[in-house]
Amino acid sequence: MKKVQDTSASSNDTPFDERVCMNGAIEDMRAGLISEYLYRVGIDLYKESLRRPVVDLAADLRMVGGPSELCKPLNVGLLFFSERPDEYFPSARIEVVDRPDPSGIGMTEKVFVGPLDRQLRDAIAYIRNYVVKERVSKVSDRAEAIRVFNFPPVAIEEAISNAVYHRSYQIGEPITVTVTPETLQITSLPGPGRTITDEDIAQRKMVSKGCRNTRIGELLKELKLTRGRNTGIPAMLRAMEHNGSAMPTFETDGERTYLTVTLPIHPMFLNRSVPAEEFPSWA
Repeated sequence: MKKVQDTSASSNDTPFDERVCMNGAIEDMRAGLISEYLYRVGIDLYKESLRRPVVDLAADLRMVGGPSELCKPLNVGLLFFSERPDEYFPSARIEVVDRPDPSGIGMTEKVFVGPLDRQLRDAIAYIRNYVVKERVSKVSDRAEAIRVFNFPPVAIEEAISNAVYHRSYQIGEPITVTVTPETLQITSLPGPGRTITDEDIAQRKMVSKGCRNTRIGELLKELKLTRGRNTGIPAMLRAMEHNGSAMPTFETDGERTYLTVTLPIHPMFLNRSVPAEEFPSWA
């Protein structure tokens, strides 16, 4: 397994995703993945990219660095445009764990690797297909049926996308999504920066004044996988409220070594005997 080596003396002042990977090779990035990215974001260079060498494409996208005689990929280039970024960043993956019993009986795990945008899409699609449930209830005096999700898809997508965006790729732990009969939890390392106070976290007002992964955020936003401008958590909260779910909680420790976002299951999926008319009239 290839391991990331840091470069210049200024690396501590440079976001990790913008640093040069000295033991990486430009050829580890795939022209096809770059072309796919250009196509998805609607950049005019797409057709031209089909016949250009990867080194030129990577340079155009500012994915390379170092002197011209020793050109190397940036970490962000390997994270998005190599087939197996986990060869350089061993924790660059998402693990989805279904734990139906606290003892671990019946537990299943699914691991998603590959370019960051692919693993994010694949993990979200898997959760939508195998975790998300919808319940439809008819109410006698209404034409419309009440529809609720156990976990609203938008809230899940925002939580996982934020984890991919804000986690550290230097810490050897993956993003973990744990599903239990009562909750869906997303854990990533480390936790929020100190500019976000404990009170902010308790009140779910997590507006960051800095960015751990500037370039990762840019690419995810261009691919429409994150919203940017600190709008992800408000979107998550709206989705939970609209679904009639309790608000999510955000948990970290005193050292801010981790962040766990917990989405509680909708009560209709805990107690199927509750009449539908007891739930909000929005649905």
